Amino acid sequence: MGLSTVKRLVDPFNPYRIIAYYALIFVVRADGNVKNSIVKTELEGPIQELLGNIIAAGEDERLLSEFSSDGRGREAVVLHQGNEKEIIHQRPQGPVELPLPSATNDHSAETGSLESLQNQFCTSTGVPDNEGPSSTRTKDRRFQNVFNFLPVLAPTSDRIRNEACRKHSKIFVHQLKLYKLWALQMYDSSAKLPSGILRGNANQLGDFDQCLALTADDLSSNIEGKYCLASVDVQSTTMDSDDTVSLEQAVHLVQSYGLIRSTYNDPGHFIPQFTTIKWAMCVPAICSSVDVEQTLVQALQDYNETTGVRFDVHVDPDMCYVKEETRHPLGTATVCTLAFFAVVICLTAIATFRDSRQGTQHPQEQGQLERVVMAFSVRKNVNELLADLPSEGDINCIYGVRALCTVLLYLAHKVITFAFSPYSNRVVFTEVTNKSWGTVFRASLVYTDSFLFLSGVLTSFNMSKEMERKKHINWTKKYLARFIRLTPALVAVLLFYAYVLEHLGAGPLWHLVVKRNADLCKESLWRNIIYIQNFFPFEKMCATHTHQLALDMQLSLLSPLLVTLLWQWRVCGVLVLLCLHALSASLRYLATLQHHLSLVIFHGMSVTQLYQTANLSYSQSIHRATPYLLGVSLGFLLHKTDKHVHVPKTAVWAGWLLAIYFAYLSLLSPSNLGLRDYEYDVHYASTYAAFSPIIWSLALSWLVWACFTGYGGYLNTFLCCKGLVIFSRISYAVYLTQFAVFFYNVGSIRASGEFSVLRGVDVVEVLTVVVVSVALTLLFDLPMQHIKAVLMGVDKRRSKLT
Repeated sequence: MGLSTVKRLVDPFNPYRIIAYYALIFVVRADGNVKNSIVKTELEGPIQELLGNIIAAGEDERLLSEFSSDGRGREAVVLHQGNEKEIIHQRPQGPVELPLPSATNDHSAETGSLESLQNQFCTSTGVPDNEGPSSTRTKDRRFQNVFNFLPVLAPTSDRIRNEACRKHSKIFVHQLKLYKLWALQMYDSSAKLPSGILRGNANQLGDFDQCLALTADDLSSNIEGKYCLASVDVQSTTMDSDDTVSLEQAVHLVQSYGLIRSTYNDPGHFIPQFTTIKWAMCVPAICSSVDVEQTLVQALQDYNETTGVRFDVHVDPDMCYVKEETRHPLGTATVCTLAFFAVVICLTAIATFRDSRQGTQHPQEQGQLERVVMAFSVRKNVNELLADLPSEGDINCIYGVRALCTVLLYLAHKVITFAFSPYSNRVVFTEVTNKSWGTVFRASLVYTDSFLFLSGVLTSFNMSKEMERKKHINWTKKYLARFIRLTPALVAVLLFYAYVLEHLGAGPLWHLVVKRNADLCKESLWRNIIYIQNFFPFEKMCATHTHQLALDMQLSLLSPLLVTLLWQWRVCGVLVLLCLHALSASLRYLATLQHHLSLVIFHGMSVTQLYQTANLSYSQSIHRATPYLLGVSLGFLLHKTDKHVHVPKTAVWAGWLLAIYFAYLSLLSPSNLGLRDYEYDVHYASTYAAFSPIIWSLALSWLVWACFTGYGGYLNTFLCCKGLVIFSRISYAVYLTQFAVFFYNVGSIRASGEFSVLRGVDVVEVLTVVVVSVALTLLFDLPMQHIKAVLMGVDKRRSKLT
C-alpha cells in the first residue's frame, strides 16, 4: 500500500471534517426529531413570523449598491420560510425583521439531505463571480444559526411611515448579516429574552451606553444609535374555548405577584409602574418613538390572540435617547442656580475665615448685618451641630423621637427605590415585603404623623412660654420666623431638583425619575415655596415628598388660636379641639369609605388608588390635623406640668402598656394587608384611617410626657443620647435630600441586579445622603436659625427646635 493510498484513507478522518460532519448530522437529526415529536399548534405560526422575513427579494442588492463603503457589489441574500405556498400566504413584510429559518420539514429531516436543507433555508441571487452558490449558502446558514433563537427587531416594515427610518433599518439588518461591528453592537444593545422571567426578571434595559456610542462610520449615511425604553403591559387571557388553559399564574410571576398594579398610563416619576415591563430597543437615530412602538406592536399582535397573553405597548418620546440629548447645554436658569450656590459657598468661606480671625468676640459686639453674615460661619455651625443637650427646661426626648422617625421614614421611602429597580429576582423583593414585619415599611403614615405631632408639641410649648411672659402671641412674627427657618433650605433643594440634577448623569430610567421631576419643578416650584403644593394633584407636584411641609405650615396657622383659647378660655379651647378632632376623623372615614382609599399600601394596590388616596386624604390638611392637634394639646400640658410630678407606679405601668398596645394597633395590626391573597376591605380601611392617627398620637403623647416628667427610664436616656441628638439636627436636611439621591441612583441603573435584604442597604447611598444633609444643614439650615434669631430679636436657644 503506497503513501498516496494511505493519505486518501486517512484524509476523510481529518478532525475538522469529523466535527463538521457531526454538527450537520446533529442539527438535521435534532430538527427532525423536534418536528416529529411536537404537535403543530397555533403558536407555531406567530413564532415563525416573529423570526421571519425582513428584506424583500432584490432589496439587498439595491441597498448595497447605494450604501456599500467600497462601491462594489456584494452578495444579496434573500431568506424565506417554508415552502412556496406558505410564502404566498404569509403577511406582507412582517413586523419583526430578521430572516431566520423555520423548522425543517419532515422530508428533509428523514432523508438528511444537506442540499434540500440548504434550499429550504435560503436562495441566493446576485452572487459575485468569485463566490459560488455553496459559499453563499454557507454564509447564510452561519447567519441563521447565530440568530436562530435571538430575534432582531428593526423598523423595516412597510407600515413604518418614516422612509428614512426604514432605509436605515434595512441597512442595519443587511450589515448585521455581514457581521459589521456597528450592526452587531446595535443588535447587542437591544433587550433579549432572558432566563428567570418567572422570578420577575422581565425588565430588560439592554446596553444603554453601547447603543448611544455606536456610529456606522463606514456608510455614506452616517447611522447612529437611539436607545428607546418601551413600556409593555401584559395581561393573561384564555387559550381555548372551555376557559381551562391560561397563563394567569405565569403572568402573575412575571409581574412579581403584582405588588403594585400599574399601566403605562400611570404617572411613574414618583410611584413606580411596578407591573409594567420595561423593554429596551436600539434603533437608528433617525427613527422616532412612534416607529419603535409600531415595530413592537406588529411584532406582538399575533400573540395577543394565540398565546394566552395580551400585550399593550407604548413608547414615550421622553424615553428615547440619542447621544447629543444626554448632554443638555446649561440654560440660563441652571447657570443662575449654580451662581446662587457659588455665592452661598463664598459667603460661607468669608464668614468662616473672619470667624477664625475674630476669636472669641461676643455676638452683641457685632452689628446686625455682621451677625447675619457671620451666621454662615462653618466653625460656628459645626459647634452648634455638635453641641450638648439644651437646658433641662426643654423636651429633650424629642430629639431621639425625631431621629428615629427620620430613619424609619427613610427606610419606608427606600422601598420606592426598590420597586423602581429592575431586579432579576423581583419575586424575592415582593416576598420580603409580604412578611408580617413588612408593614413597618408600608405604613409610612405613622412616621409622617409623628413629625406633625412633634411640630405641634414644640410650637405649642414655645407659644405657651411666650404667652406666660408677654400675655399675648405675635401671630405674624411667629409665622414669619417659621417661614425664614424652613424656606431657604427648601428653595436650595428645589432649585437643585429643577435645574442641576438632570445634568449630572444619564441612564435608561433617567428621564422617567429625574427629568420628569425636574420638569415638574420648573413649572410648579413656586407652589412649594409658598407651601400650597398640596392643593394640587399629587402626580403633578414638584418634589412630591415635600407636601409634608405644606401640611405643617398650614396647620401652624391654627396653633396661636388654639394656644390662646387654652390659655384664656380653657373649656372653650378644649371644645374646639374636640370638634376639630371629630371633623378630621369623620372626613378621613367618609373619604376612604366613599372612594375606596387606603392609607396603608396593601398587596395589589394600584397606582391609581395610591394617587387617589394621596389627593383625597393624605395631602389634605384637615384630614391630617389629628396628630398636630394632639401635639398642641400636649405642648400646653407639658408647660403646665411640673417636671417632678408624682404618678403612682401602677398608673405608669398602665400608661406604658396602653401606649405599646396603641402603637401595635397602628403599626403592626394591618400586617395582613401585605398578604398576596389579601382582599381589600373598605370598612377596615375606613376604620383604620379614622382611628389610627388618634391612637398613634396618644402613644407618642405618653412617651413624650413620661420622658419629660422623669418616668422614661432607660428609654429616655437612649432618646437623649448624643448620636441621636446630632442626627436629629440634620433630620430636616435628610428629609429634603434623600429623594434626590434615590432618583439619581435609580436613573443611573444600567442593568438588572439581584435583590436581597442585606444588599438593599446601600452604604454608599446612606453616606451620600448624610454628607449632603450635613452640607445643607451647615450652609442653609443652621445659618437660617441664627438669622431668624437676629431678625426676630429672640434667643436662638429657645427657638432652634421650632
